[in-house]
Amino acid sequence: MQMKKLLASSDEIDLAHWLLYKRKGKLREIKKHLFDFTGFSPKNCTDDEKEKLRHELETRCYRIKLSVLKQLMDMFDLERGGSKEKMVARLLNFLASPSADQTKSGHKIKRLAEAKKRKSIERAAKEKENKKGKTEEVKLEDDESSDSENDSESPSKKKLMKWIEGYLVVFKLEDVSLTHALELASRKFDVDLHERRSTIKELLKKAL
Repeated sequence: MQMKKLLASSDEIDLAHWLLYKRKGKLREIKKHLFDFTGFSPKNCTDDEKEKLRHELETRCYRIKLSVLKQLMDMFDLERGGSKEKMVARLLNFLASPSADQTKSGHKIKRLAEAKKRKSIERAAKEKENKKGKTEEVKLEDDESSDSENDSESPSKKKLMKWIEGYLVVFKLEDVSLTHALELASRKFDVDLHERRSTIKELLKKAL
């Protein structure tokens, strides 16, 4: 059970106060002291002093029974898995500078935030791809519209491309030429396509 849900008179709260402050706390102040705790070493202390304080706290942790230590881990909302040594190390790292990011709830929130960010990126990429597809469709329509404006009876670029693909299937590569394609296409669509020479040349190159 997490600390905020425990009564001030509970054994876990009493033990946590002894662990952090090396003394028994007063009932009306004990939970406030625990919530005010910002780390077992003062900001201005030296590395040697920090190491000494950590060693003292580590010694007190090892004096606690494993079953009770697990209750403390639950109270601080920390992962209780692994050996006693791993739990003590995890508890000491947390108590050196308590932060919600180190708790199970904090990890869960972080995972959810990462998943949300990942979905947002995937959605943006999909929208970009859809937008690109629509842009290409509009461009093709514009090309066909442009072809129609040039000659109302002339086949669209899309129709010409489809015909050229079939043309390349029927004829051997050595027989294929721009002049030959222009003549056959003009007959096929019953319209003089020599004015569209550059378009057919471009489509032939693309199809080849």
